[in-house]
Amino acid sequence: MIICPKCGQPMPEGTAHCPNCEKENADEQSQFSQPENTIIPAEEVKADQTGVSPKSRLCAMLLGIFLGPYGVSNFYLGKIGRGLAQCLIYCFGFILYVVSIFGAAFHSGNMLIGHSPIWKGLLMMTVSYIWALVDWILVAAGKARDGKNLPVKIWIHDK
Repeated sequence: MIICPKCGQPMPEGTAHCPNCEKENADEQSQFSQPENTIIPAEEVKADQTGVSPKSRLCAMLLGIFLGPYGVSNFYLGKIGRGLAQCLIYCFGFILYVVSIFGAAFHSGNMLIGHSPIWKGLLMMTVSYIWALVDWILVAAGKARDGKNLPVKIWIHDK
């Protein structure tokens, strides 16, 4: 018969651990720690372990190139407010631009920028394009952050 050096209780032969000590340790751990069989999403584990966003840098750059003025890259990175603001600025500028072109063509026949509000729509769309370009440069340089303020560093997201 083997006696456990920690608790002094007899241990069955052929066992490496005392059943009594394991039970006490398990009771203590269950009060203070998270259970081992808890399912944690892979994105959270990856972000917590590396301190880096699970979002793909390449995907954010491609979205920024093709759909940047609409704010899609910001939506992808989890910055919903910024994406919505950028989308609204672009769409409102586009609507203003189209309405002013048709208004100038139908009413006065003169589409000079000084005589119609075409420049306001162009200015708003230009702001959205510059915003998209700055966001794209930040992602390309590795300085962008996602909605949880984690740096976007991974080029291709591997699963």
